[in-house]
Amino acid sequence: MMWPFVPEKWQYKQSVNSEDKTNLKDLISQHLSQLLAFLKACILVGDSQSAVSVVFLMDRFLYWTDASNQLLRIIKALHKYYPDTPIAPQVVIRQARLSVSSGKLQKAEYILSSLINNSGETGCWKYHVDSDRVLVQSVSVQIRGQVLQKLGKKCAYVGLWREAAELMWASLVGFFALPQPDKKGIGASLGLFANILVSMNDKDFHTFKTSPHIDLCFLKEKDHRLLSAAEAAKMSVVYSQYTPLYVLSNVVTQGTCLLSYSFSPSCSNTQREAFLIQAKEAFEIGLLTKTDEEAVPSKLELHLFTKAAYSLAVTHRWLGSPAETVYQAWQVSREAMELLDTYSLTDGLDRDRLSREIMCLVSQVKTLFHIHPFLNSEDGSFIPDSYRSMEKVPVRFSFSGFFKVMENFTQYHASVCEAFETSNRMTANRCEGSSGVCITALKTATETPVTECTGCMIGAEIPEEPCTLTKQDYIALLSGYSKASGLWISRETMVYIGDPMGKQGMQRAAFWVQFLHQEELLGKYVGKEYLSAKELHYHFNDVERQMTAQHYVTEFNKRLYEKRVAMQIFFIPSEVLLILEDNVIVGCMTVEPYMLGDFVKLTNNTTKVVRDYKATDYGIAFGHFTFEFSGGTEVVVDLQGWVTGNGKGLTYLTDPQIHSLKTPGSRTNFGERGIRNFLEAQHGLECNDICKKLSLGRLHSPGEAEGLLVKRLDL
Repeated sequence: MMWPFVPEKWQYKQSVNSEDKTNLKDLISQHLSQLLAFLKACILVGDSQSAVSVVFLMDRFLYWTDASNQLLRIIKALHKYYPDTPIAPQVVIRQARLSVSSGKLQKAEYILSSLINNSGETGCWKYHVDSDRVLVQSVSVQIRGQVLQKLGKKCAYVGLWREAAELMWASLVGFFALPQPDKKGIGASLGLFANILVSMNDKDFHTFKTSPHIDLCFLKEKDHRLLSAAEAAKMSVVYSQYTPLYVLSNVVTQGTCLLSYSFSPSCSNTQREAFLIQAKEAFEIGLLTKTDEEAVPSKLELHLFTKAAYSLAVTHRWLGSPAETVYQAWQVSREAMELLDTYSLTDGLDRDRLSREIMCLVSQVKTLFHIHPFLNSEDGSFIPDSYRSMEKVPVRFSFSGFFKVMENFTQYHASVCEAFETSNRMTANRCEGSSGVCITALKTATETPVTECTGCMIGAEIPEEPCTLTKQDYIALLSGYSKASGLWISRETMVYIGDPMGKQGMQRAAFWVQFLHQEELLGKYVGKEYLSAKELHYHFNDVERQMTAQHYVTEFNKRLYEKRVAMQIFFIPSEVLLILEDNVIVGCMTVEPYMLGDFVKLTNNTTKVVRDYKATDYGIAFGHFTFEFSGGTEVVVDLQGWVTGNGKGLTYLTDPQIHSLKTPGSRTNFGERGIRNFLEAQHGLECNDICKKLSLGRLHSPGEAEGLLVKRLDL
């Protein structure tokens, strides 16, 4: 095998003929049974090279049909018995993609950081040209940006979105700098870049675009964040015009950007209708990427069609279309959403049936809004002529520029690699004579599903009906909080409330949820609802507290990086879902990405400290930092989540508590008493090594009330 990735015929060509427009997915689909039979025969006779080659060829198709997990089990077994057989980077990176979707973020981070830090080395694989190393690093940086995108969520974390944007921009530098620019990679990164800009706040966007090392030469529109995002998404559509899935995904992003801009203060009333019409056209283009008769055996594609149909209905409402038509489209979209959740839990012939039913409902929406084919003069392309004429801006990127950009991430990726390679929970098979770990053989001890929720999970079984919400789909408002601006921003979506996760805490129960506007379309999400009825402010306070903790940890991470300490901490992003029926709030829950791994508790919100983990020292130092950074008015406690064994690399936390003098005391905010508990019982008289490395100020003797740096504020 010569290629690190299986290329599409059009991917590296400037001039494309009719034969080049045939997608690899369609070719594989026609010969899938023969390829599977050949794979089985190769395994039976011990022809590992041919077997691995077939896996490499089928990989992307099986990912599209949600069958990658089975294929990766085969490749891991092949690597175990034939460690000298090279594994292509595409297959290694597929494991990282699946790890992101399934909640194994630490494992994904290790795979990606290894590829980035080691110039794309995957063990026995040999590169034929150096430009292929740049390609692999560019894809790895792209997915690393997606990890931060998943962590960031909408309007949640200051700094994370900006870092995600920088990573996505770095991937674009690499793709553009190749001898033949990678149109597929460019299109994918532009679409992801657009999604990041949608979620970034205006202050972060200004900081990002004015950074001296950032060159947005590929964009003409740089004044408004949402218009920049819409332009990037439209460019993505043009770059990937021969693949219907990519066109669908990116026009949905483009339409979302235009819809959001139409309600921004920057959009005048006279402009609003024009932008709404552009958004409507984008959603229609997406819905037309498949005919009514075509099968769609892909959860991702079905999700995008359902989202496009629902978003089109929302756009028509604001354009003043008949209320009855809009209501019918909403109802049809809700039926599609419910079937989509059922589709995720079934297989075989039932999936085929559900896929047809979902696409039948999508067709009903197309009929309701009288969608007709657009003018398209090029066979094999899925975009209208009006898009094809979009002017391309000259781009000036080079290999030397890419290598310079990658140097900025060296310290971080090296620390992630060190954390996992020295962990006792990691096993690795090395190829004889190879210079690096063949990552497909790695397996972390993260196979136990997380059932922890706030309130100290104790393993009690959930009753059959633990909450007021039934298992069905709802219209909802998804609300995210930004500590930087102090604002809540909401958007309409559709949510499906699934099965209980199996256990409950003292205060809340956990459910599987799926919603149309989730950042990771193939990812798993968890909804948390109080066991007893609570007023809405309890849910909003939970999210605001977690976002405030992330605001502090972002600054803490900066200090860690400045002091060259190989550790980063993240709080899992959390948002509020207001469940609606006939525009009346009937329920409320918080929602966050699912994390797979071993859940541990480092501290509680009073005096307890678990010293068994090196990460606890970082947690205590973080508490010290928040106390100092807030001017002695707040401290973040009750630290719990997923940590690495050696205290290096990545730690993901959730459900913190904050003792604060800035807000009145409550059931979780113990005010001055809580701060004293931390200073006296958890931190103690002496700073630990992490506090000292970060040059945190020495705390006065906890035994002397007048010596404490606690400031009294008028509440």
